[in-house]
Amino acid sequence: MHPRASDEHARAAPKRCYLAIAILAVGIIGTTAPCWAQNECLAKLKAANVDVADDGTVCGEAQNKACVFQLQLCLNQADGGCTAAPMKRKVKARGSCAAIRKLRAKPDGSHAACGSVIGIKVKTKKKGRREGKCKLVITAKSTDKPARRDVDKVTLVCRPNPGDCPATVTTPVTTTTTLPCIPACDCCVQPISDLLGCVSH
Repeated sequence: MHPRASDEHARAAPKRCYLAIAILAVGIIGTTAPCWAQNECLAKLKAANVDVADDGTVCGEAQNKACVFQLQLCLNQADGGCTAAPMKRKVKARGSCAAIRKLRAKPDGSHAACGSVIGIKVKTKKKGRREGKCKLVITAKSTDKPARRDVDKVTLVCRPNPGDCPATVTTPVTTTTTLPCIPACDCCVQPISDLLGCVSH
């Protein structure tokens, strides 16, 4: 082989390798989306007995410059393609809202369980003229191996005036397609950093 052609071939090889890895990584991420959906039932937040989706918003209208949201944390609410999982550790909400740590639920193995209904107060701002917000995070982790994880983020919004809120709880609209997990790596493992090893297979 001509020396120049050999050099060009050597330089092209790493490019082909990086391209193959990139394509594999995209395939893994695309395949894992349904797997994450299979964990969404491990923890559920209910507002006025209505389920709030991950990244959803609960809107309230202020009375005396504040809103009190009646919230309940539930575990293992199996539905659709999501099945219950064994859990032992008590699940608590985190955030800057007042009394947020009272929003909790004690697991009952892999059975459905709910905590008490807790009133979470969010104040408006600028002496009641502007809306107030509070973001909370709920993390549930199973005890089976590999562990399954469900992290829900919810925003509570307290608006100053009557009629400012929509008629129902606002949640993002999502569409999922049920696909099996990739056999080469357990894509149901969370967090996403655990999936990096899939690329090397």
